[in-house]
Amino acid sequence: MKTTEHRWVGRSFFFDLFWRRDLCNPLWQSHSSYEQPKLAEYYLGAFLYPKYLSERPLRNVNYDMAMYLIDNNFYFNTEGFKEKNI
Repeated sequence: MKTTEHRWVGRSFFFDLFWRRDLCNPLWQSHSSYEQPKLAEYYLGAFLYPKYLSERPLRNVNYDMAMYLIDNNFYFNTEGFKEKNI
C-alpha cells in the first residue's frame, strides 16, 4: 500500500467516532479532520468495521478502531492515540 493510501485508510477511524456519536472527541480537532471531506473515510471505515468488531472482544476494554488500524498497519502515525489509550 502506498503512503497516500495509508493515509486514506488510516483515517477511517473517523467512521468509528461518527458511529459511536463521539462528536466531542479531540480527534475531530486534528489536522486530519479538516484536510479532506470525510465521505471516503466513512466508506473505508464501514468496510473495515465488521473485522474490527470481531477482534474487539479479544482485546482489552480500551481497544478502539484507531488501535485496530495501527495494529493492522493501516495507520502509521500514532500521534494522539497513545495518550488516549493509556
